[in-house]
Amino acid sequence: MKDIYAAVTIITFEKKEVLILKRAINPLDPWSGHLSLPGGRIEETDNSPHEAAIRETEEECGITLTKSDFIQELPVEKAGMAIGKAVNVIPYHYDLTVKPEIKLQLEEHQGFSWVEIDYLTNKANHLQRHLSKDYPEMLFPCIDIKGTPLWGFTYKVLEDFFCWNK
Repeated sequence: MKDIYAAVTIITFEKKEVLILKRAINPLDPWSGHLSLPGGRIEETDNSPHEAAIRETEEECGITLTKSDFIQELPVEKAGMAIGKAVNVIPYHYDLTVKPEIKLQLEEHQGFSWVEIDYLTNKANHLQRHLSKDYPEMLFPCIDIKGTPLWGFTYKVLEDFFCWNK
């Protein structure tokens, strides 16, 4: 899968909540302060995108994913479209039966939330907001998570996962 450059995990707890991370504030990061899923770029030492997703999840939030928790590989998504650096990202779904202790890599993330799937899938919680400094006139779909909008790539991945528009 040479055309896959990154991988993320959608981590659910008993298929009732999903783990959402909040990126640390960093002026060099185009997604500074945004909500995200665990994951990142595939490194040369990774044998597969799936291995990269597992490694990144452990590095970013201290969760060791196991084969018994793995549910499915999801269709490839495109990230970075808004900044003109589109890359293919593959999501993997894990469902945990025990809520793990989260140990954030503080250089990358400043917080996390377990968000109820019922909240995410309730269309009444889906908003349209002006969220982009590059496109201030455009409205983007989002969901408010504790005062921070979940939007962009993470919204798209979860939208496809939960089939919000179907």
